[in-house]
Amino acid sequence: KVKNNGSEKEAWIIYSGDTRPCRRMIQSFSSLINLRKSDYCILVHEATYDDSMQELAIRNKHSTIGEALQVAKDIGADFALLTHFSQRYPRCVDDTKDAEVELPYILASDFLSFPIHNPTGALKHWQALAKLCVNTGP
Repeated sequence: KVKNNGSEKEAWIIYSGDTRPCRRMIQSFSSLINLRKSDYCILVHEATYDDSMQELAIRNKHSTIGEALQVAKDIGADFALLTHFSQRYPRCVDDTKDAEVELPYILASDFLSFPIHNPTGALKHWQALAKLCVNTGP
């Protein structure tokens, strides 16, 4: 349970491992989350490739950024934490061209932490770092 602005909510963290989007997981958790709309849900999902590399993601059984965010939306998550990036991204991933899904998310990094009930502070911090990274290159 987490407290936010005086109200108490259940917090759900759903973790999807190293995989392609999984319809079974989406069906299982979306029905659960829809039953408990007052709760707060964070999806942790791998996003090894950017959306331009979907064929490679399919062949190697990984997900793209857009696919991971679509899973989060389909489940009914409030927030997504994306992980497991390809080593082809030496410094940061430019996700600005990916993901048409309107859902708050962060690309995970080492030592990232944020309060589970309110990740917006981490989101603002990450957005500023992402702009710096994209503007300066790898």
